[in-house]
Amino acid sequence: MKNLNVSKSRTSDYANDFRERMMLQMRMIEAYRVQQWENCARMLTPDEAAEEWIPLFAANFNHHIAQKYINQ
Repeated sequence: MKNLNVSKSRTSDYANDFRERMMLQMRMIEAYRVQQWENCARMLTPDEAAEEWIPLFAANFNHHIAQKYINQ
């Protein structure tokens, strides 16, 4: 029974980590969208920004760095 509790705890930890990563990526995508408007005068929808950001940055996304960036 103890192993089952550890398993549930790990699953919960993974789910929380995944949720945190997705929320941070959404915030980074929004920051990218704003940056494109401010620096390039490109008005992107949130979906368009995500379509551009994901292939450019998602593979190398580091949620620890993103968290520091967002908290500034």
